[in-house]
Amino acid sequence: MKARRLLKRFEDGLSTIMDLWSTSPTEEQVVLGQRLANELLALNETGEGSDFWRSICRDLSTLATENDPRFFMRWAPVRATMVHGARPETFTDFWMLRRSPEWRSTWRPALAHTQYGHPPPFPPMMSTNAMTIEHAAHLYRFHRSTGARFYQSDCIIEFGGGYGGMCRLIHALGFRGTYIIFDLPHVLALQRYYLGLHGIGTENSNVLLCADLDAIARNLQDHGYSHVSGISTWAMSEMPMSLRHRVEAILERPSHDKILLAYQAVFEGTDNVKYFGDFADRTREAVEWKHLPVGPRSKQPSPHDNYYLFGIRNK
Repeated sequence: MKARRLLKRFEDGLSTIMDLWSTSPTEEQVVLGQRLANELLALNETGEGSDFWRSICRDLSTLATENDPRFFMRWAPVRATMVHGARPETFTDFWMLRRSPEWRSTWRPALAHTQYGHPPPFPPMMSTNAMTIEHAAHLYRFHRSTGARFYQSDCIIEFGGGYGGMCRLIHALGFRGTYIIFDLPHVLALQRYYLGLHGIGTENSNVLLCADLDAIARNLQDHGYSHVSGISTWAMSEMPMSLRHRVEAILERPSHDKILLAYQAVFEGTDNVKYFGDFADRTREAVEWKHLPVGPRSKQPSPHDNYYLFGIRNK
């Protein structure tokens, strides 16, 4: 905890210094920011999320109209859910990627990007941030554990896309198929803003932002993708049970041949270790699962533990 507090103080001080060189927004950035505010103001419903996430959505609506969206990664509800600074584990992940034989050809260019949103800086590589390193580590571990590259698919469905960072990263890694994000309407608006800043359009493009699982099921049916990858990093473990069952139905489709799930052991009283273990047991005839801890395993099971569930469909 002491190391984490020291990192936080250092990041805050470095951010203050970097703010001195902040530039005025471009015309395009102003337009994207105004669209974000207008979209959030027009939303009356917060979607099918938990009480916790519905509260986050209400806070986003207020902040988008009262604050500069260029600094959205510093907003309290975003910092509490989608963005964090460096942790000791972040440096472990970074050096893991840094030692990879593909560092120069793959990971270094994909990690580097303009730091829109003003996330906490990551001093060992100022062109990236802790969240991007975390996203890359998920993909790296999936490949190392299963031998398959998650993003080599016709279609990727992300259940709970945060601010859009995983979508940006996977496109930087060369993905050119259809990318679908399922999320709450307010969070989708934030993703549209962030991806727009990076030149990734979400209108009339292969990136679809959707708050309706039935619409996603119809898209899969209509397009008949041969290879679909599904990902959810913590979001599925925070959904109401009724919504999880509908997500399961999509993940269980025969075309879904790669599944990357990361979850927290307990959320709002739900035993997620049991839930995801039961899901794996029910589907093990069709999918080969690997259940792994995220980071070092605690000596004693803790509600704060996190786990991976990697799946490859049996041929």
